[in-house]
Amino acid sequence: MKRIYVAFLTILTIAIFLHCGKDPVTKGDEAFQQRQYGEAVLNYEEALKAQPENDAIRKKLAIANFKLGEQLFKARHVIRAYEGRIKEGLKYAPKTPDAEFKRALSDAYLGVALAYKQTPPKNPTQREMFFQKTLEYLEKAQQADPTNTAAQEAYQQFVEENFENMLNKGIAAYKKGKKDPGQYLIAEYYLEKALQFKPDHPQAKKYLRLARKGGLDVLDMSKKYPIAITSQKRIKDWYAIFVVVRNNTPQDITVSPENFVLLAADESEYTGTTRPEFKPPFSRITLKPAQEAEGVVVFPVKGKPRFVRLELWLNDELASAKNFP
Repeated sequence: MKRIYVAFLTILTIAIFLHCGKDPVTKGDEAFQQRQYGEAVLNYEEALKAQPENDAIRKKLAIANFKLGEQLFKARHVIRAYEGRIKEGLKYAPKTPDAEFKRALSDAYLGVALAYKQTPPKNPTQREMFFQKTLEYLEKAQQADPTNTAAQEAYQQFVEENFENMLNKGIAAYKKGKKDPGQYLIAEYYLEKALQFKPDHPQAKKYLRLARKGGLDVLDMSKKYPIAITSQKRIKDWYAIFVVVRNNTPQDITVSPENFVLLAADESEYTGTTRPEFKPPFSRITLKPAQEAEGVVVFPVKGKPRFVRLELWLNDELASAKNFP
């Protein structure tokens, strides 16, 4: 009996030694496989302290946080906790995300979207918020991984279920536009969503044109660099647009006429410039936070193109845009 007891203690000691001797990544992997995501997070965090630039560990830590958020939601039904874990996981997003990370992030966004969709709202305000959050996260799920068919199907189902709701919200917002011009931007948002599912719906197309017309000279303050068009005119081979741009970021930005690009329906592009006969010209300027600039940007055009969009490009990236009716 004594020999059996001694043998048991020896085996237990060896097992404990082997477990304690494992590196944090291995322990994290084992915890992850056993769905002990909280423990996996702790081990990956420990491993990252020694190798802070290791993309493989960062990816493991990010995905473990996503999974922990899902697990916490299923246990407690607190959506904010789910969102918080996604936000925490994104802090460790690898510098070069691979397909596995993109799918994990997409699935996490999809999980939050479905959580909002399936949670009964307590009042009308919460119902509207849940609707917006569901739509927002379904869009994020598709953006994170465009190959995620589950996210695509969930989005299409949601839009189909809510088409009339989006259409009615868009029309209602448009009708409020005369008293509150910002409502034109809200109308455009909803009507664009409605048309994503039914592109040829005549009523949605009609009100979208009207909303865009009403919102041309309105700055969308939800954007980093909103632009507005207060007037436009063509003289011979020049198309002049009076543009307003605002910097809603904490950093200075430099904007010049060449940063504006005019797009036509036939996909032709025209780069902005200035001409002495069009005043006041939009001059190159460094905008400080919360500062606005305005002036006339002109585009050399030939023929009779139908313009569909004015874009603002900064550092070779699309920074903002304004759609024409």
